[in-house]
Amino acid sequence: MDTHTNDLLTATYRVTPEVFWTVCHMRGDDGYDRIEAAQRYGWDAIPAWGRDGWDLGSWPLAVIFHRAIRQGYELAENVEGDITVYRYPTRGMRDAATDQLAFWHWKHQDQEWVAGIDSIDDASHLRGPFSWKRCEPENA
Repeated sequence: MDTHTNDLLTATYRVTPEVFWTVCHMRGDDGYDRIEAAQRYGWDAIPAWGRDGWDLGSWPLAVIFHRAIRQGYELAENVEGDITVYRYPTRGMRDAATDQLAFWHWKHQDQEWVAGIDSIDDASHLRGPFSWKRCEPENA
């Protein structure tokens, strides 16, 4: 199954991007310019994902963003200025969708840490936000 088209990354959760994304694209802003613009609207660029903090996206060409607003938890995928925004009722759903996006990007970039893994469902260490705490030995 192609995790990029899993239920969490479908039109069911897709929302219309804010106008600033289009303005950035029309100006020809690079990914770093879009990160700066997005921060003004409450978006955080997510540089790393999974237990070991593997690169998320391929900055500045592909950047994944998160934000929490009153209406829910949002995920934006910005690839060379093309934007897709999703909104979820829970942070867990947003993070699961990010797992799917991360895995899709890693597989298509032939990253060594996903070699031999067929699905994000088969690798709990690849899922969830990165934190230094996750890197600590369990019995420390």
